[in-house]
Amino acid sequence: MSNLTNNIDTEKDLISEINKLNEESFELKHSNPKLALEKSRLALENSQKINYQYGIAKSYINIGWINLINGDIESCISYCKNAVEIYSELDNDSGIASGYNILSNAYCTLSQYNLAIKYAFESAKIYEYLKNEKARASVFNNIGNIYEAIGNYKDALEFYFKSLEIKEKFDDKRTIAFTLTNIGLVNISLEDYEKARKYFYMALDIFKSIKNYDSIANILNNIAIISSNEGNPIEAIDKFLEVLKIRQSINDLNGETGVLINLAHNYFLIKNYNKSKECIDKCFENLKKLKNPEFKSRCLVILANIYS
Repeated sequence: MSNLTNNIDTEKDLISEINKLNEESFELKHSNPKLALEKSRLALENSQKINYQYGIAKSYINIGWINLINGDIESCISYCKNAVEIYSELDNDSGIASGYNILSNAYCTLSQYNLAIKYAFESAKIYEYLKNEKARASVFNNIGNIYEAIGNYKDALEFYFKSLEIKEKFDDKRTIAFTLTNIGLVNISLEDYEKARKYFYMALDIFKSIKNYDSIANILNNIAIISSNEGNPIEAIDKFLEVLKIRQSINDLNGETGVLINLAHNYFLIKNYNKSKECIDKCFENLKKLKNPEFKSRCLVILANIYS
């Protein structure tokens, strides 16, 4: 009897540890995806040892999310479909909805918009049934992303505002700021720069209050793009230099390279070819460490323009 009790206690402790690992992985997925993946894999390994199906499904979901963040879309889809299958066997509607939401993001990334919309609406329907308003707000934001990607800006704005309305009830500052940013981006596409600036500055105030430097840089970059689009490259350059400083301070080499390309373009517009060339040279240095063919292509176009 004593051995049986010990075994039960050991299994309970292991389940508790698995749940903790999965919770930590979920929280770390954006800030430290490498560590998040390690924790999810350990949770998966331990769950499989004791056939803890919920732990297996949750680990699959987390690994799917991390693969999506890392750009491994096919692997993301595979893990999430496996998770949904297990959650279906467990009658876990919340888990199914979570899997559908990630699948929607994955298919949107692959430009398979019909599947993206299908999974997003199925996810939103389940969250409505579960009365999980926070999760539904997140799905509405994703639906907005899909409509924006296909150029349906009217519906994109409708779902962004639906998402925003729910988020404001919960005063969820971080996610409110992301949705405000999305609304600003749609208005850039609509060339309504006054509205775009309005929403970007609203988002910027929030990101500054929560010290989210990556997002601060993104917002300033968007504001600089507006200045450039409006034919004011000198104003754009000032903003891009602010962005560059932030990108360098947080060691974001990919972000730094993107800003340098924007700077090179705007220096070219004011015929400061030496500065433009300096930015491109720095980009090529960075590209030795990065795999980004799009950046390389953009650099070559600017370089060709300088020497034409």
